[in-house]
Amino acid sequence: MTEASPSNPPKKAVFFDVDGTLLTKNSGPLYAKWLYKQELISGGDLLSSAYYMLQYKLDWLDATALYEKIAKRSQGEAVEMHRDRGRRFYDEVLKDIIRHPLVKVLEDHRQAGDVVAILTASTPILVDPLAKELKMEHLLCSQLEIDDNDCYTGKLACEPCFGIGKVNAAKRFCETHGLVFEDSVAYADSMTDRPLLAAVKHPRVVEPDPLLRRVAKKENWPIWSPEAASIG
Repeated sequence: MTEASPSNPPKKAVFFDVDGTLLTKNSGPLYAKWLYKQELISGGDLLSSAYYMLQYKLDWLDATALYEKIAKRSQGEAVEMHRDRGRRFYDEVLKDIIRHPLVKVLEDHRQAGDVVAILTASTPILVDPLAKELKMEHLLCSQLEIDDNDCYTGKLACEPCFGIGKVNAAKRFCETHGLVFEDSVAYADSMTDRPLLAAVKHPRVVEPDPLLRRVAKKENWPIWSPEAASIG
């Protein structure tokens, strides 16, 4: 094993959130609006999405209950149908709200030899197209259980990748890849990401919501901007 030196620093994990971070907006409400326009959900479903988004912004969201509801609603449906919707949604909406200056930072980390991963509460349906666009090898996200017929079972496959769930997913990733979790870098925007940002050595706050901005100032966490240094 090669020893670390100033010219050969040890690899570190770098985690990038998606909604509000790699994307300039949250994909959840946008997807609900897109589904409504496609006549795939009702007006009541659209209102429910807005209510969940409010809970998210206030850091009141019970993510496990929400994802269990999503899983149950999807029970028996073909995963490929949802993948197709996700690809169309990406092409029509998400690709236009990529935060390109932060993508440049992601590439800088990759060129520096860091192990870069997307770490998001979203499911693969919404994030796979972005991960492919950015040529991401590692994607950590919330997962719904899938049966042998490539249909959803109505259950969660694992703990939602949300709040402390993100921390747990990141720790498992570091253990698998021989990396030190505490030395990691994390880029995120939401108060729901506070557990992750507090747990890593190098928190990077991106366009934070008001609650996280107050915490970042109190904790002296760097607030990233396009004018800031690329990586660190």
